[in-house]
Amino acid sequence: KPQSGSELYTIHDAHNQGVTAIATASDNRRIVSGGGEGQVRVWDISGQRQVMAAAMKEHKGVVTCIKIRNNCTECVSSSDDGTCIIWDLNRYVRNQIIFANTLFKAVSYHPLEIQLLTGGSDRKISYWETFGWQPN
Repeated sequence: KPQSGSELYTIHDAHNQGVTAIATASDNRRIVSGGGEGQVRVWDISGQRQVMAAAMKEHKGVVTCIKIRNNCTECVSSSDDGTCIIWDLNRYVRNQIIFANTLFKAVSYHPLEIQLLTGGSDRKISYWETFGWQPN
């Protein structure tokens, strides 16, 4: 019979309007979460210790999806406010923002990580060139 996994840790009250998106960095040292209040939060994880490193607030709606670049230096978040934001995970600031007339529900890095794919309420899959942005 399948067995339940064992809970290793819990971050209580991670977002005051619920956790709506989550991603784990490839180095397993960070979690990035999104909330119903529109914040993107970065959590440093080490053993049994979980500490919030930053709370980034620019979305005006629910954060619907988060993806972290393979090198762990940035992430992208989508929101049902019609924005996708590329965040710098070293300085905890916005690198770039994309606006569209849709409620974004999903975002993903293209394998080269210099373009984005998005999906939303407009029933489209969109492919974005992120001009003026250099991969690390």
